[in-house]
Amino acid sequence: MISAEIPPDEQARQEALDRYGVVDNQPEALFDRITRMVALALDVPIALVSLVDRDRQWFLSRYGLNVSETPRSWSFCGHVVASRQPLEVPDTHADERFADNPLVKNLPKIRFYAGSPLRTPDGHVLGTLCAIAPTARRLTDAQRELLNLLATQVVEILEQRRRAMELTHALAQALTGARLAELSDHLLCALDDRGSLRVINAAWERRLGLPTERLRAMNLVDLAHPDDRAALRRALREAYDDPTRKTTAQTRLSLSDGAWLPLVWDIARRGDSLYAAGLAA
Repeated sequence: MISAEIPPDEQARQEALDRYGVVDNQPEALFDRITRMVALALDVPIALVSLVDRDRQWFLSRYGLNVSETPRSWSFCGHVVASRQPLEVPDTHADERFADNPLVKNLPKIRFYAGSPLRTPDGHVLGTLCAIAPTARRLTDAQRELLNLLATQVVEILEQRRRAMELTHALAQALTGARLAELSDHLLCALDDRGSLRVINAAWERRLGLPTERLRAMNLVDLAHPDDRAALRRALREAYDDPTRKTTAQTRLSLSDGAWLPLVWDIARRGDSLYAAGLAA
C-alpha cells in the first residue's frame, strides 16, 4: 500500500475545511440525495462524500456503507487531495498503491474506485465525491462528467451553508453590538464630516438631559463649549480626510441644566461616515 502524500497547502486546506463546519455533523438529505444519485447513475453499490480531515477521512454522506470514517492513510480520496485531480482506479488488484490496502483486502473490498475532487473557490481540495464497486470496471465519459458535475454541486451547497453561517454570525454580532451600545454610558455616534449627528445611542439623552429626537437634529460642534469648537472641527476634518487614522479631541458638552460635561472623543472614519465615542474626561 502506498499512502497519499500530504499536499503542500495542507494547513490552508485544513483551515478551509474547518470553516465549513460540517465535519462530525449529522447526515443531511441534500448530500444524501447526491450520493444516491451517483450510486444509481453509475450503477455502483457505494457512493460517498468523503472529507479528508487531519488524520482521517470522514464521510459527510454515505450510500451503501455503514462506517462513518476510516484512517487517512488508507484513503483513496487522499490521493485525489494530493494530486488535485480526479482519480479512477479500474482494478485495485492491479494497482500497487492499493492492492494491499485494508479497504481492498477487507470490507468493503474495493475493486473499483472513481473520485472527483471537491475543490473550493479558492482552490483547496477538501475531499471527493466518489463511487466504489467490488468488481473491476471503467466509467463511461458521460458517467465521469456526471460525477464531476455533482462534485461541483456538493461544493456549491457547502459554500451556501458557509455564507449562511457567516451571515448569521455577523447578524448576532451586530445585534449584540447594538445592545451593548444602548447599555453603554459612553456617548456613541455616527456623524458627517461637519459634525451633524446621524445616529446616537441612548446615553446621549441620559447624560445630556435632552430628548433624543432633538439631539438627532443637532450638530456636535454646536453642542461643544465655544472654546472647544475649533479643535473639534479640526479633529473631525483630520479623521475624515485620512480613514487610516484615529483622531482625538477634548470637549465640554452643554447639559440641559447649563453645566458642562467634559469628554474625550475618539473619532475614526468608516465609509462615508465618522464614528465617535465620547468618554468622560
